[in-house]
Amino acid sequence: MDTQNLYETFLSMEGRLNRLRYFKRLLVVGIAQMALVVFIAILFADMFGNISTLGSILMNIIFVAGTAITYTLDVRRLHDMDKSDLLAKVSAVAMLYIGLADIDMFNVTIFDCVVYFALTVIGLYLMFNPGTRGENQYGSDPLER
Repeated sequence: MDTQNLYETFLSMEGRLNRLRYFKRLLVVGIAQMALVVFIAILFADMFGNISTLGSILMNIIFVAGTAITYTLDVRRLHDMDKSDLLAKVSAVAMLYIGLADIDMFNVTIFDCVVYFALTVIGLYLMFNPGTRGENQYGSDPLER
């Protein structure tokens, strides 16, 4: 896969993305993120499981990069439904809040619950809502190609 094709597959915000391709690309991003995090944890953890500062920084970089890729996929999925990218922005901000805020799993606030719930609803909406048939303002139907 060449660089231009990789860019168009994961980073372009132009055009539309149908449900199956959206799911497959999210799966690839998720598996790649998990593999990198496990690799970093193996390299930068001590025998008690504590991650070094450099390891934590690298994990945060991987998380932000994954969130950016997910944002671009969400934008194209919303374009397939003939919607603007506002919902993708909300989702990206919520993901960054969850990933970068130090949320204590034994002291979750109502706000944290609302953010998790909103992300779940947005994710289900993007995954299961069909795109518009035929051409729309964002391009031709990806299923007709």
